[in-house]
Amino acid sequence: MKKIFLLSLMAVLLTACTTNEEPEEPMPKEKTVSSVMAETAEEQTLYETCSANGNIRVAGSIEVFPVLTGRVVSSPVKMGQPLKKGDVIAVIDPSINGSNYALHKILSPVEGNLLSIPVQPGTIASPENRIAVVGNLSELQIVACIPERFYSYLYAGMNADVSVEAYANETFAATVKEISPLIDENSRTTEIILTLNQKNTKLCAGMFADITLYLKSYPGVLSVPSGCISVRGSETFVYTVKNGQAQLTGITPGTVINGRTIVTGGINAGDLVITEGFETLTEGEKVNVIADGKKDKL
Repeated sequence: MKKIFLLSLMAVLLTACTTNEEPEEPMPKEKTVSSVMAETAEEQTLYETCSANGNIRVAGSIEVFPVLTGRVVSSPVKMGQPLKKGDVIAVIDPSINGSNYALHKILSPVEGNLLSIPVQPGTIASPENRIAVVGNLSELQIVACIPERFYSYLYAGMNADVSVEAYANETFAATVKEISPLIDENSRTTEIILTLNQKNTKLCAGMFADITLYLKSYPGVLSVPSGCISVRGSETFVYTVKNGQAQLTGITPGTVINGRTIVTGGINAGDLVITEGFETLTEGEKVNVIADGKKDKL
């Protein structure tokens, strides 16, 4: 009986193996289209920059000192008030116990505005302590300290941009006027003085300024965002878009400036370089560019 059962089982298996039904063919996979962001390569000027902080001050301000020691009797002026040369800033009484002297007037030595008057009526003024500061509020300058490592880049006439918190969306063009010949041993910085290219009533003395110095320019170069560059072994490349497909393009990278890498070979002006979404791409893959345009000037 066992033999008959085994023979019957083998017959069933042979019948199943010799069926005429053909196996179903797998459905062809649809080719995916990846969405990417890209920018058109173009020649432009890149700038190597240095950022610093500074204070806006009045240029050419003059400190006023009394010639006698005495008690301040009056001060008929207010902060910011316009002054003419010879206007009275304060009156002091140099009298001492047992002796009476005529009142002494302290006069403005120049035309300008009253920037500071640290003494008040009733206080004692002396030749060792200034009684006021006078300067022209329309003549502003920016004083900043620059790290020692940038000293070799500095020169009179260097261009800069200045911004202040009060006008966060505006920048004001300035020029380096003076450079200190000394490096401060404690801070390892050197002091520079900048002047505004145009007089501006929005800025005022005492404001805190953010300064961008343009140290060196690279005119007429092609560049790509450094983050879109990939390295495989000894090859450096980016993905470009050709006929709607991703193309692996070898490049020759150069200097990195503010997050962009100058490219000296491999791409040409007008090439569309993929800047985002390239991480999972393969050569020849179809892509849909969702942002294609020229980059902002740097």
